[in-house]
Amino acid sequence: MPLNTGRSNDTRRREPGDADLRVGSVGSLTALAARLAWGQRRRHALTFCAAVVGIAFVAGTLIFTDGVRAAIEERSQARYAATDAAVRPADGESPLDPGLVDRVAAAPGVAAASGRIQAGGELTGPDGETLPGMVLAVPAEVPLRSFDLLEGAHPAASGDALVDPGTAERLGLAVGDAFTAESGAGEPTTLRLTGIARTEGTPYDANRLAAVLPETALALAGADGYSEIIAAAEPGTDAAGLAAALGAELGAGVTVLTGGELVAEERERAFQNVDLILQVLNVFVLIAIVTAAFVIANGFSITLAQRTRQLATLRLIGLTRGQLSRLALAEAALMGLAASLLGLAAGAAIARGLSAVLASSGTPTELGAIGARTAAITLAVGIIVTVASAYLPARKAARTAAIQALRESATAAGTGAGRARLALGATALAAAAALWALALDAGLIALLLSGVLGFTGTVLVLPALVPAFAWLVDRMPLGRTPVRLAVRQVARNRRRAAGAAAAIVLCTALVSAVLIGTHSARTSVEHEAAREYPADFSLSGGALPDALLDDLRALPALDAVHARRTGEVDGLTVTSTDPAIAARAGLDLRFDTGPSVAVAAPAAAEHGWAVGDTIAVGDTAVTVADVFPVGDDPAPLAGFDLLTDEAGAAAILPETPVSTIEVLAPRTAGADVAAVAAAYPGVSVNDLIAYRDSRTAGIDLVLRAMLALLALSMLISAVGLANMLSLSMYERIREHGTLRALGTTRGGLRAMVTTESVLVTVLGAAVGLALGFAGAYGAIAVVAAEQPVALAVPYGHLAALVAATMAAAVLAALVPASKAARANIIANLRTE
Repeated sequence: MPLNTGRSNDTRRREPGDADLRVGSVGSLTALAARLAWGQRRRHALTFCAAVVGIAFVAGTLIFTDGVRAAIEERSQARYAATDAAVRPADGESPLDPGLVDRVAAAPGVAAASGRIQAGGELTGPDGETLPGMVLAVPAEVPLRSFDLLEGAHPAASGDALVDPGTAERLGLAVGDAFTAESGAGEPTTLRLTGIARTEGTPYDANRLAAVLPETALALAGADGYSEIIAAAEPGTDAAGLAAALGAELGAGVTVLTGGELVAEERERAFQNVDLILQVLNVFVLIAIVTAAFVIANGFSITLAQRTRQLATLRLIGLTRGQLSRLALAEAALMGLAASLLGLAAGAAIARGLSAVLASSGTPTELGAIGARTAAITLAVGIIVTVASAYLPARKAARTAAIQALRESATAAGTGAGRARLALGATALAAAAALWALALDAGLIALLLSGVLGFTGTVLVLPALVPAFAWLVDRMPLGRTPVRLAVRQVARNRRRAAGAAAAIVLCTALVSAVLIGTHSARTSVEHEAAREYPADFSLSGGALPDALLDDLRALPALDAVHARRTGEVDGLTVTSTDPAIAARAGLDLRFDTGPSVAVAAPAAAEHGWAVGDTIAVGDTAVTVADVFPVGDDPAPLAGFDLLTDEAGAAAILPETPVSTIEVLAPRTAGADVAAVAAAYPGVSVNDLIAYRDSRTAGIDLVLRAMLALLALSMLISAVGLANMLSLSMYERIREHGTLRALGTTRGGLRAMVTTESVLVTVLGAAVGLALGFAGAYGAIAVVAAEQPVALAVPYGHLAALVAATMAAAVLAALVPASKAARANIIANLRTE
C-alpha cells in the first residue's frame, strides 16, 4: 500500500480498505491502529460479527446467571421473611408433636409460633377441573405471615384457604367459592377460598398452591406432626438470642436455627438445583469462545496476509517488528472492545431467551440491569480472546521482510501443513484414542480429556486432510469446469480451508453428540416407561362392566382392547395380557388357541415345566405355550409366575372380575376413550402416553436448550465460512477477471465460489460427525455402567443437521459469490 505524504502523485487504483496514512498525524500506535482498523472495516466486518456473537454468548450467560442468583436470593429471603427462629427434629425426619407449638409460643422472647408442613396433591375446582398442586400450612398469627394478599383475607378458620392467581384462574375460583384438596395420604377435604395471594418471588411461584391453617394441613397430609415450627421474636429480642433460648427451653431432640441460617440453607439448596444448568451453560460459553477464536484467528491470518504491502510500508517509515506486531494486536484489541460493547447489548436478549426456555424447568430468574461485574468480565473476555486469537497471525505478519513484501502482490498463497504440526496432531489423536478406550472404565473425566485432545489433534492435521479430500472429490464426475476449479482452489489454500472447517468440525461434533446422546437417553426412558406401563390407556374403578368393554371395542381408532384379570391360584400369581401389550414390556409371548399360559423361567425350573406340557392350574388344565425369561430387574408384567390371554384368564380365574381394561391406541384416540368412560360413573382413565411424555419432558427441555445454545455456535461457524470466502475475493480479483475473460459466465463464477463453501463444509461436517459419534458412544458406554441406557442413533435428526449445515454453506457463499460475479472484467484484470 502506498504511503501518503501529502502529495497526490500516486495514480494506482486504491485497494478496498486502504487507510489514508499521514505520518505527521499519527501520534501513537493506538491512534494508527484505530485508523488502520477503520480503513480495513470491510475486511474485518464478518470477523467482527463472529466476535460479537461469541461475546454476546458470554454476556448472555453472565446476565442470566446474575438473574438466577438474584431470584434465588429473593426467594430464600421471602420464604423466611417473617421468621426469626425455627425448630426442627434433630434427626431431620421425625414429625414434631403439634403440642410443641404451644411450648414454643410460650417461651420467653417469642411473639408468635406456628407449625409448618407441606404435601403434594390435587386441587379440584367447582366444575371438576383438576390440577396437581401443593397443600401448605400458613400461620394465622400476623407476625409470621409472609404472603401478600391480592384479594380477600387470610385463612381464619379450619377449611379456609388461599390460592395463587394461576390456580384461581385455572380452576375458575373466586373468593367465597368451594373447592377440594387431596394430598393422597389424607382424606379429600372441601375448602373455602378466602383470598388470593401473590406468590411471585417466593419458592412457590411455580406450584399450584392451596395455603391453609396448620391443623387443616396436618389433616390433609395425613401426618402426625409438623416438619418445622417457626417463631417470630418480640421487639428487642435478637434472632441469635431467641434461638439460644429456645434450644435451652426445648432440650435434646430438636435443632433450633436462626432466620439467617434458614435463609442461607434455603439459598444453598436452591443453588444445588440449578448448579447443573449453570455448569452446562459454562461449557457452552467455552464452546462459543473457542469457535469465535478460530474464526477470529483465521480472519486475521487472511487480512494480514493480504496487507503485506501496507505493513511493509510501515516498516520502511521506521516501525520495528515488535511495533508492527503490537500494531496488529492493537487493532485486535480495538475490535474486541467494540465487539464487547455490542455483545453486552445482544447478551441481554440471549439472557431473556435462556430465561424463557428454562422457565418451564422451574429455574428462577430475575433479570435486571447489567451489573458492573458482568460488564467488566465481558469486556475483559472479549478483548483478551480477540487479542489472543490475533497473536500468532500478528507475529507472523511482523516477521515478513519489508523488501520482499513490497515485491509481492497482495495474495496469500496456501502453504503446506508442516511436519511438526502433523506430528503433533498425530500424537494428540493417538493419545485421544488411548484415553477414549480407557474412559469406558475410567469415567467421564477421561472421556472429556479424550474429546479435547481429539479435537486439538483434528485441527492440527486438517490442513493435511484438505488436499486428500480435494483429490478424492476431483476424481468424481463433477462435469462443470467451475466446480473443478473450486476443488483445486480449496486444495491450494489448505490452511485457509482448514481454519474455516475447524469451527464447523467443533459445532457439528457437538450437535451430533448432543443429538445422539439425548435420543439414546430418551429412547431408553421410553422403553423403561413402556416396561412399567406397556398400554397407552388404562381404565379402572371397581368391577368394570362388560358394556364398557363392548363400547371401547366398537371404537375403530383403537388398536387393541384387553380386559385384564389378576389373581393367585395354587400359590402362583396369574395375570392376563395381550401379546402386543407384552411386547411393549419386552416380552415376546405366544399363546395356543385353547387355555394356555406362558410360564416365568424361575417357576418353570421350580416345577419342571417345559413348552408343550399340560399342567393343572386350580381346576383348569392348560398348555404351557411359552417360557419367558426374568432378568435381575424384571418389569411389573414379567414379575408374575403365569401370563395368559383373556380367554385363559376367564377359565383360570372365573370368579375374579376384570380389574383393568388396557388399550393400545394412537395419541389422538384419548378423547374418544375418555368420552366412552365418562358414561360409566366411577371409571377413571389413565393416560399412559402422557405419563411416558412426562418421563421424557426433562430430556426434551435439555435438548431444546442445548440445541438453541449450539445454534449460536453454528452461527459463528457460518460467519467464519462467509468471512473466509469474502476475504479470499480480495486476493482473487485478477483470477476472477481472467476466468471471465476466458468465457466463464457469471453463473459459473457463482457456482465456483459456492462449491468452495460447500466443500469446506462437507469436510468439516464429515469429520465433526465422526468425532460426535465417537464422543456420544463413549459417553453412553460410561453412563450405561450405572444407568440403563443404550445407543440409539437418530438418523433423521442427523440428516437434518447435515442438510442445515449445507444450507448454511450455500447462504454463507451468497454475498461473496454475487460480488465476484458482478465485478467488472476490465477492472479486475488491471488489479495487481
